[in-house]
Amino acid sequence: SGMSDSKDGLAHCCVQLQSCENHTCPNGFADKLNKIDLFCADATCSEMDVPECCDELLTCRSATCPVGYSAKPNKSMLFCSDSTCDEPHWAPCCDEKPECSTMACPTGFVAKVQNLFCAGTECGDSDVDHCCAPALSCNACACP
Repeated sequence: SGMSDSKDGLAHCCVQLQSCENHTCPNGFADKLNKIDLFCADATCSEMDVPECCDELLTCRSATCPVGYSAKPNKSMLFCSDSTCDEPHWAPCCDEKPECSTMACPTGFVAKVQNLFCAGTECGDSDVDHCCAPALSCNACACP
């Protein structure tokens, strides 16, 4: 019947560890999925608890943007939203490209029929060759 057998003894000898649920992961890290079940090494969480409570994120250098998206200009300074850069976790790294169909082709050109995308985040003059084809002149057509 020592003091260690009572609740008072437990409180006297042991420190209640803080849950990782209260830990804020730094930039470049994300909460572990089971962080509610994990504990910091002491009564308060600190930088030392990052490996226990957080998963390191991959930088956007690891991301491959899918068709219809382009890499953000500062992607080397950004992170995927998970410890993988698989879909949809590449989203912070990539900008959606507009479809060529949103672009008005200049006089003398018609829109190409394929599902094409402009090169950047906005369609512009530099996309004309990619998105538009020269229109046929009436001289090239035979009338019945």
